[in-house]
Amino acid sequence: MQVKNLTASDSGVKAVSDIALTVHQGEIVGLAGVGGNGQRELAEALLGLRACQGMISLDGENLSAASVAQRRAAGLRYVPADRSSDALSLNNSLADNLSASAVRTGRLGRMFTSPKRITKHAKSLIAAFSIAGDTVGGRRPVRLLSGGNAQKAVLARELDGDARLIIAHSPTRGLDVAACRYVHDRLVEATARGAGVLLISEDLEEILALSDHIHVISRGQLATTPDAKPRREDIGALMLGHV
Repeated sequence: MQVKNLTASDSGVKAVSDIALTVHQGEIVGLAGVGGNGQRELAEALLGLRACQGMISLDGENLSAASVAQRRAAGLRYVPADRSSDALSLNNSLADNLSASAVRTGRLGRMFTSPKRITKHAKSLIAAFSIAGDTVGGRRPVRLLSGGNAQKAVLARELDGDARLIIAHSPTRGLDVAACRYVHDRLVEATARGAGVLLISEDLEEILALSDHIHVISRGQLATTPDAKPRREDIGALMLGHV
């Protein structure tokens, strides 16, 4: 993914400005920063959820004017910071949540969708991502799952074989140690399959542990150092806007 001169606003106020980013195949680019410095607005602009100016391309395809559906078709995927409000329909079944993207693209039927196909699709993802807490084949409401299993459901839907660039915003927020490790392993596995990951996180340890390259966002702008993996002290100073 290449991003050049990206600017976006929130309620008429500029939230991010002049963002330039590159994420290569098979790498994790970490974006560190104190919360509220434009992370959400940047993610939404990249996904087509927020109007912006600038250039966004994926595998050489210009997506600057593309719709959300077109960007997803090109391979953009999103793990949002708030899974309950932005990723999952809590009162719907696990199977419905897991199948939402596949239904939209027609993979589970063009004219009509078969409940059996939806259940089969869900069961395969439940097994592949070790989602626990649903003993009725995906028919349990997502709101009854633990936080870790709910996040596994988001990963199961978003980290599919067609994912080319995954925007993961605070993917381990509110999870226990085992669930955090699971999320990290899945993101690394996605890069091994050739996807790129833009990891946006306030957790500096997470950024340092996973990232091949690190940027810092402060007051809606990137503050970067010449080093591919800058020192912890440099990152902290940049996050606080002291450099």
